[in-house]
Amino acid sequence: MTAMKAFLFLLAGSAGLLLAGWGSTWLVYALTKGVLSLAHLAAAAAGLALASYGLGRWELCD
Repeated sequence: MTAMKAFLFLLAGSAGLLLAGWGSTWLVYALTKGVLSLAHLAAAAAGLALASYGLGRWELCD
């Protein structure tokens, strides 16, 4: 069970990193065009939060 939990937390952390990278990339692109993209800002923030939670919990798994 612990291995399954560790895998799920690692998966959540990885998905968070991908979401943060995607949101950040599009946010930078939008800012170079002179607009503020709140949706991409929210995606980047949510991705960082998910990555922090998932990878933090993954480290605590035995």
